[in-house]
Amino acid sequence: MVCARTVADVAMNTFKVRADFETLALEIDDYYVRHRTWLPLLRDKYGIDPAALHFHYHAALDPAEIPQNPELAQVFKRAAHAHHAILTHASQLWAKRMVGHFNLHAHFPQDNIFSLEHFKELKEHGSAGLRMAMNGLGETNPGNIVFVEDTLLNLIPAKKMGIRTVFIGNPNLVSADKRLHADHIVPSLVDFMKDEFRNSPAFKVG
Repeated sequence: MVCARTVADVAMNTFKVRADFETLALEIDDYYVRHRTWLPLLRDKYGIDPAALHFHYHAALDPAEIPQNPELAQVFKRAAHAHHAILTHASQLWAKRMVGHFNLHAHFPQDNIFSLEHFKELKEHGSAGLRMAMNGLGETNPGNIVFVEDTLLNLIPAKKMGIRTVFIGNPNLVSADKRLHADHIVPSLVDFMKDEFRNSPAFKVG
């Protein structure tokens, strides 16, 4: 709910959405719980450009508002045989802040962070972003990639490419047709890495 309040604050103060703050924050939080994203709501109902909103939201968000999981750094250490990369529509600055927030500097060198700045150079996102990250990792076989997301729609191009897909979320909220996009559905990244991640040489989070 804290993040929803940040989104509402940005929508009202940066993009001049006229609404009651508490009502808007609740609307955003409810939409996120059901869809694991809030961008379509702000785009369709209030006409806000998703890329611009994403940028301003991350600029305004305090990493301290995002709960830390002490197990996360430990499971990454146990997966040290893998090459890790971040593919995100957030800015490079935000991605680096989050890597530091979760104490993951050793696993995500700057060259392996593919962010908003990289996406601006692409004519289309989806598979082009995935290919960009694969090239950066020196990987040519999609079958060697594990792609982890908390937005189901982002798994579609990866699935079509033959990449192993993992959705982080509540399986009870995923409809049967959308389950086709994910090879695995798990409650958290830590659960996946502890229980299911083995020897795939590339990994993505974010």
